[in-house]
Amino acid sequence: MLISIRLILLLFITRINQIIRVIFAIALNQISYYPKSVKTFESDFKKETNSLNSLMFSNATSAMEAALFACNVNDKSKVGSTAFVIPSSYAPACCLGAKIKFIDIDQDTLNLDISNLEKLDCSIDVLIVTHFYGNPCDMELIMNWAKEKHVYVIEDCSHAHGASFKGKKLGSWGHVGIFSLQGAKAIAAGEGAVAITNDSELMIKMAAYGHQESYKKFSISTEKEIKLPSFGYGKKMRVHPLGAVLAKEELKRIDKKNSIFLALHQELVKLSQINSNFKIPKVIKNGQIGGFCQGVPLIIKNEDMAKKIKKALIKNRISCFTRDYTLPLIEFSDTFNNSKDIKDSLPNSYSNFSKVIFVPFYQFVSPIRWKRLKSILKNYEDV
Repeated sequence: MLISIRLILLLFITRINQIIRVIFAIALNQISYYPKSVKTFESDFKKETNSLNSLMFSNATSAMEAALFACNVNDKSKVGSTAFVIPSSYAPACCLGAKIKFIDIDQDTLNLDISNLEKLDCSIDVLIVTHFYGNPCDMELIMNWAKEKHVYVIEDCSHAHGASFKGKKLGSWGHVGIFSLQGAKAIAAGEGAVAITNDSELMIKMAAYGHQESYKKFSISTEKEIKLPSFGYGKKMRVHPLGAVLAKEELKRIDKKNSIFLALHQELVKLSQINSNFKIPKVIKNGQIGGFCQGVPLIIKNEDMAKKIKKALIKNRISCFTRDYTLPLIEFSDTFNNSKDIKDSLPNSYSNFSKVIFVPFYQFVSPIRWKRLKSILKNYEDV
C-alpha cells in the first residue's frame, strides 16, 4: 500500500510540473529547433552521468545509428549484439550495411554472457551491450576485453536510467552510451533519446550525422580538426523540444522513482527465494539496478508454466507480455534460416522467448493489482 501511494504521489507531482512547463514552452513558442529545454536537459544529463558530452536525438534507434556511424561502421563491418533484445537496438547496424553477430545471454541475468566473447568465431568491430531491464553488465570485464581486441563498445542503456556498476553510471563505461526516452522508459520524453560520450571526436561525428549543419553550433571541441560536410550528413534526428521538457521533469525525480521500483523489485526477489518456479534476473556484484524499463522480467521455470501464469495474470487484469524474437533474428541474420538454427546457436536466448514474462510497474498504482500478482506467483500450482 505504501509503495503504491509513493508511486501515485511521484507520478502526480511529475505530471503537474510537466503540464505547467509545457504550457510555458508553448506560450513562448519554444516548440522547435534547440531552445533552452533541450540544452538544459543535455547539460543536466551530462552531470548525472559524469560525462564530457551529451546530445539528444529523436529516438534511441537514431542515436544508435549515429553512434555506429561515428564508430566507422560500414558494409565491411561486423557488429556484435545479444539476441534477446528488441531488434531496434541492433537494426541500425544493418542500415549502415554491417552484418550482425548474435551472442547468447546468461540464463541468470538475461544479459550478455561474457564467456561467449572469447568464443566468437569471427572478429567484430563494435559490440552493443544492452543492460537488460536496467540490470548492469560487468562493464569492467567487457571494456578490458574490448581494449585488447580494439573493439568499440556502445552501451544500450535504454532500460537502465540511473543504474551503475562499481559506482560508475552505466553509459559512461563504453565509448558511447545510448538512453531511450520513449514513453515506457523511466525517463520519458514521449519519444526521444540522449547519447553520452567522453570521446569528443565520436560526439562531433554523431552530431554531424543526425543534426545537419547545427553541429557547428554545439561547441564540441576536439583535439584534432575533423573534416565534416558543411551541412552534416543531411539527416535530421533532433528531439522535439516539448519532449525535452517532459524528460527534464522525469530526470529530476529518477532517484525517487528508482527507489520505488527497487522496493517492488526486492519484494519479488524475496518471493522468488521461497518459490523455485520463477526467479528474478540476478544482479551481479557491485551492480546497482536502475531504470528497470519501468518493469521486471519474470523468468518462469518452464514454457508450460509460463503460459499458465501469463493467462492467470491477464485474467486478473495484470498487464504482461512475452517477447519472441525468432523471426527478427532470421530476418536480420545471414546465418539463421529457421528456429532450429537459433535454438542450436543461441540456446539460452531461444528458451527465454517463451519463459520470460515482462510485467510493467506503472499499473501498481493499484495495490490490489500488486497483491494479485504476488498471490498468483506464490500459488502457481493453483493457476
